[in-house]
Amino acid sequence: MALFSRDSKSSHRRGPDFLPPAAPADANRVDALLLRTLEHAGPGDGPRYWLNRVSFDSMEAARAAESELHYRGWPQRTSVVHAVDNRAWVLAAWSDSILAAHLLEDSRAYFDMLAARHHGTFLGWSGSFGITSYDPGSEFGNFAGRTLGWPTDADLHFLEHAREGAERWDVDSPADLERAVRAERGVKRRRAFGRNNFSAVLNAAGALTGDYWCNHTGALWMTYGDSENYYLCVLDPHTLELRWPFEMAARMWEAGGEGLAAQLG
Repeated sequence: MALFSRDSKSSHRRGPDFLPPAAPADANRVDALLLRTLEHAGPGDGPRYWLNRVSFDSMEAARAAESELHYRGWPQRTSVVHAVDNRAWVLAAWSDSILAAHLLEDSRAYFDMLAARHHGTFLGWSGSFGITSYDPGSEFGNFAGRTLGWPTDADLHFLEHAREGAERWDVDSPADLERAVRAERGVKRRRAFGRNNFSAVLNAAGALTGDYWCNHTGALWMTYGDSENYYLCVLDPHTLELRWPFEMAARMWEAGGEGLAAQLG
């Protein structure tokens, strides 16, 4: 098999396990899985930090949706932020809440309806692993600690661009992905990525690694947050474990393009 397609504009010659995974058919099932993961990893019963996000094409639409939330007595605090990287406006609504399946189902139905009415998209929610505690110095009034949730609009935008870095790769198996990375390491002038720019290679390899897990095992892309930053990961629905495809791609690069196939199976 040729490692790279001759025509970068031709269809991507990637096996089905390396294509972007389809959106979950049942969002409520994913919500229930996410809640189980938070409860499994986070000790204690009590309120958790809970953040909902809705994306809009304009500030006016986001503000109108925010006004409707307050008019109808939605009990969460809100703000509207501009996602500069993809020009979207995001309505964020957060609170400390005791999360339960019925609450998540009802809130999803409501946010889907709100988004449709204002030509937006409900992006999902995130929650804290542990019970929240009050922090007077925090902008949000509480300390969320570690969080896990649906990918944000910016995360999905990043994945889309990361996958573009693999347009010239022919990948049908994890071993093919290793070979592609080894080939990039051996190219002194990477015309597809810009001279000496290996970060695009790592991003592409990380995105394809995560896509493989999602397609091959039913895992789901998620966003993990801590006190410093947010990170894309995939959630194994069977073990409730988090996997880190971009870290794995970086270790594979450092190892000369080896070791990934053994971990992916």
